[in-house]
Amino acid sequence: MPRTTKRRAVRWSIVAALGAIALLALTFSNFASGGGTSKAASQRLAAAPDYTQLLLETTTSVRDSGLMDKVVVPAWQARYPDVTIKYVAVGSGQALADAAAGNCDAVIVHSPAAEQALQRTGDITARLLFAYNYFTIVGPKSDPAHVSGSASAAAAFKAIYKYGQKHPKKVVWVSRGDNSGTYVKELQIWKSAGITINATTPPSWYISTGAAMGQTLTTTNQKNAYTLTDIATWLNNKSSLTALKQVLSTRKDMKNQYSIDLLNQAAHPAINSAAAEALAGWLVSKIGQQAIAHYKINGTQVFFPNSYAISTEWLPPLNP
Repeated sequence: MPRTTKRRAVRWSIVAALGAIALLALTFSNFASGGGTSKAASQRLAAAPDYTQLLLETTTSVRDSGLMDKVVVPAWQARYPDVTIKYVAVGSGQALADAAAGNCDAVIVHSPAAEQALQRTGDITARLLFAYNYFTIVGPKSDPAHVSGSASAAAAFKAIYKYGQKHPKKVVWVSRGDNSGTYVKELQIWKSAGITINATTPPSWYISTGAAMGQTLTTTNQKNAYTLTDIATWLNNKSSLTALKQVLSTRKDMKNQYSIDLLNQAAHPAINSAAAEALAGWLVSKIGQQAIAHYKINGTQVFFPNSYAISTEWLPPLNP
């Protein structure tokens, strides 16, 4: 069998399995219309699942890019009108912590190492890759640190660091400074550049917002500084960020992988695993992948479906 055919067969076997699980669960569940607010995510102590709603926690970039409100939520409500999808956009670290505590039904995140750690503990039972895009660096239109043309993300960070050291009284870099996938990526790039940024006592030219990507971009614009962002959130907010431009084009070392992670139902019987599996099934299905691919911002595709790329970064042992 050709390699491409094998990959497709594996992909569709996973989709079929998820669909069958979700269909079986949904058949025996009495779904009704849902209500409430996102505060429900911190009150998941009920003895049985609430089948009227799907509580999802996501990274802020899938909200700030428009993917959730313009693609995922409308598609879900059209398919399951009696099950209300509610999502809370937080950093990937917070979303994964809430997943481990059973405070949501599923998470959409982009922090592979942290996700794999929860797979190892059994808090996450399935990690399904569904799309990727890229991180990029945006900064002042004059690009005083001469980041444009850098051969890699690490080279770009070195240029920004050098400029910051020469201008200690200016705000040169704005970091999210939270436990998000974007901040984790930032730290990885500083490390690959051979630079240590002490979060407790950072350089005077380096500030943290502790906020979501959209707010961090706004602060960066106000300070006329540089920051790391996912390309989709940048494009969705670009028109209001008049002081900034993209200073680093797509680089392989800036890949940004998104996945939907399913929780351990045995450990958290109150989660609505049927709805979570149904959403995962849609995201990796042909129709879901097409919807993600067709989402564009000002004519630019910002997410690239890759449900065929089954994650083998960490798998449970065959004979536990």
